[in-house]
Amino acid sequence: MKILIINNSDGGLFLFRGALIKRMISDGYEVVTISPYENGYITEIQELGARTYEINFSGHSTGLFNGIKIIIEIYKIIKFENPDIVHSFTHKPNIFGAMAAKKAGVSNIIMTLTGLGTLFTYNDFKTRLIRNFLIWQYKYVSKFATSIICQNPDDLNDFKSFKIGDTKKYVLVNGS
Repeated sequence: MKILIINNSDGGLFLFRGALIKRMISDGYEVVTISPYENGYITEIQELGARTYEINFSGHSTGLFNGIKIIIEIYKIIKFENPDIVHSFTHKPNIFGAMAAKKAGVSNIIMTLTGLGTLFTYNDFKTRLIRNFLIWQYKYVSKFATSIICQNPDDLNDFKSFKIGDTKKYVLVNGS
């Protein structure tokens, strides 16, 4: 079975998901990852036994054309790799990864919320606008997810209050 993991940071992927990747590989899974090369952890991820692809998630960029470009890049990798499961972490990988995986015909899509972040902390006009757009995007892509993993009860309750996805898809875990 092949699992494709998408994360917005190679450092986050290695430091927070490295043990998971190592366990999957030791259990016989083939693991492929997509993340940017920004913190120098790609080699460490490869040394765990995973194959890696590098794409740039552009930090806080919200540009439409950049988003479309990222979705297309992820889609091409998914079509080439043909994974059984796509598992994404953090906002952009969750949104863009779910869209690309659905289009590529992947039937098992897992999204993990690693924290709602500053978009849900600040309340100025621009932040509220971006937050509402993100909520709308999650409402759209949650239809494609087989599971939505929340790492803390506050995020789970927020997602429920925003009416994002079928609550039967939610799974609460204790941190990373």
